[in-house]
Amino acid sequence: MLEDATADAPEMLEQLDTELTTEIERLCSRRTLVAQLRAQPMSPDLPLELAPLLAAVMGQSSSNIERMDRDQTVLLAHLADRDGMASLTALYERLSHPELLPSLIESTSAFSRLGEHTTDDELDTLVTHFVDTFATVIEAHSDISASLDSRGATGLFDEYTATTLNATQRRALVATVERLEAREPRGAN
Repeated sequence: MLEDATADAPEMLEQLDTELTTEIERLCSRRTLVAQLRAQPMSPDLPLELAPLLAAVMGQSSSNIERMDRDQTVLLAHLADRDGMASLTALYERLSHPELLPSLIESTSAFSRLGEHTTDDELDTLVTHFVDTFATVIEAHSDISASLDSRGATGLFDEYTATTLNATQRRALVATVERLEAREPRGAN
């Protein structure tokens, strides 16, 4: 601009101002993201929309269960398309609602304590409580699975579960899934 006396200085300054404004907005957005990541006691690979629920239940169960919940959440977020992510976020927001969160914490804590000493009645009580408490919430967000790119992910989830959970926890998980699938669809007679 200084070398070219014929240059349109006001237009060039306007363009420079626009570019600088865009750069400032981009940097401010990054700073906001960094602040949000710092405020969450979670790993930065966890989507911010899903972090509040995991943060709310952190410290309530074994470190293996917490790590599994986090890892599965990250995997689900990566597999979800835009609609799936919106539904997953809505599910996590619903589960972290103050009316459900204490039951979720109680269930997660009880699940983490399952082991070879657990009786069949105790296992059945936990599964029944979980299904009775969370089935309608889970059913309301059943569209999540339809929006996942799950090629190969099912085997990955199964393998991860097999190596992370003990035999009693795996039995409880299978029983929970079976009971959820056996429920009559809403509105059925």
